[in-house]
Amino acid sequence: MLVIFMDKKRIAVIIPLYNPPALWEGNCIEHIIAIIELYSQYSFYFVFVNDSPKNILNKKIVTLLTTFKIEYKILTLKKHLGKGMALKVGVREVRADYYLCIDWDFPFGIIVLQDIISKLEKGANVVTINRGKKYLTQLPLLRSSLTMIWRLFINRIVKLDINDTQSGLKGFDNVGKKLFLQAFTNSFLHDLEFIYLCRENNLSLAVVEASARPGLQFTNFSLKVYLNELRSLYHLFYYYSLKRKTRLKREIA
Repeated sequence: MLVIFMDKKRIAVIIPLYNPPALWEGNCIEHIIAIIELYSQYSFYFVFVNDSPKNILNKKIVTLLTTFKIEYKILTLKKHLGKGMALKVGVREVRADYYLCIDWDFPFGIIVLQDIISKLEKGANVVTINRGKKYLTQLPLLRSSLTMIWRLFINRIVKLDINDTQSGLKGFDNVGKKLFLQAFTNSFLHDLEFIYLCRENNLSLAVVEASARPGLQFTNFSLKVYLNELRSLYHLFYYYSLKRKTRLKREIA
């Protein structure tokens, strides 16, 4: 059932979950409560999407959400389909003025959300963040090196005029929502495809600066994750290259 809000500006917060660590619920709820209190001028609705084969959205999280009277919806995918699909399922199931996609541990804190919402209220269709150079120093060596290569790739090869597509934090309005749901990639690279579609369709895209909150620990991804992302990247290039060639043929004809 589609959820619709009334009165205040409505903001839906989509939180994808895949095998979070033990006791993740307390950390998540603390941030949610802080968001509701700090930004009381808005009406928030939190959508949790379980993309894990485990039953991680258990009685504990439901009890916490109910106790603190937090408006929420829980969705569970039948099998692991990828972060991109989890986010699309969550966004599809709710209607709001603005949508925020964020990881359960709120890695960039909650103050940055005001900058994102402000950009949306000023007319931006999509707002993403730039984690800057300092972020690279907080990563393990392998992940830092790959991130630097990725930034060069999206600038020089994809020719996007932004340095960061994979932060996991973004906001958009209902115009942006349409393109968000059109992106076919189900992996982490859904973010890249979404930004690419925004550029191709001339949407207003804004960027805000953000830093990881103190004490946050980053780890390397598994080799399987990197291989899956390479496969997704290949499919993206193949699809959009073919689409561009088809369009050029039609224009010539």
